[in-house]
Amino acid sequence: NQMYEKTTKKKHKKRLIIIIGIVIGVLAALLIIRYFIMNKLYARMTFIGHASVKIKTTTGEVIYIDPYFPTDSYKEPADVILVTHGHSDHNRVDLCEKKDDCKIIKWKDALIDGEYQVFELDNIRIEAVPSGGNSSHSLNSNVGYVITVDGVTVYHSGDTSFAEETKCIADKDIDYAMYTVNGAYTMGPEEATQMANYIGAGVNIPIHGDGKQYWKQRREFNAKGTKRLFWGQTIFLRKRVWKSKEQIG
Repeated sequence: NQMYEKTTKKKHKKRLIIIIGIVIGVLAALLIIRYFIMNKLYARMTFIGHASVKIKTTTGEVIYIDPYFPTDSYKEPADVILVTHGHSDHNRVDLCEKKDDCKIIKWKDALIDGEYQVFELDNIRIEAVPSGGNSSHSLNSNVGYVITVDGVTVYHSGDTSFAEETKCIADKDIDYAMYTVNGAYTMGPEEATQMANYIGAGVNIPIHGDGKQYWKQRREFNAKGTKRLFWGQTIFLRKRVWKSKEQIG
């Protein structure tokens, strides 16, 4: 009887291990399938770090914004590189691998004689918008960008303050918005929160913190729809627009 019980227990244990293994395998397969389906359906965005971002469309175009970190994050050849202004922590275009026909758009290309430019590039639409309005960043030599890919609109604020000129961005129906929260050379988390709630993007992401203080600053940014990303984190981009009370009335 004892022998029989031991043999039975071993069989049950073995069967249980097999069942658990099958379940784990099925779940892993479903996650992999979901990932590939999501890649086909949605563009994705990676927060590289500081103010640097990578966007990749469903058709494979790669956009870098404000390259800075000297890492291997820019190895995928770019179709487009956007630079919001000339400070060295935003303009390291040399770090990026580039396709032969890569288009580099800098603030001086995007703001000409007081006119904010619009660029249409195959499946990508890029609109320059006002940025700056503080002692370190003039409205005349800084821009933000509103990028539309795969039907989703992404806003990168550049090193801006919540100036009167930036309120026009609320008319753009932004799905994802990124705001600098440095507090020393640009707006801090409280002002960035006010700006984000006015503009009314569906998802609001704090970027460009001040070194070790960044983790504190990103916590203090608490706009509606806040999503705090870690360096290197990738998200899929989907329609997220909402309207703030300020916009409605």
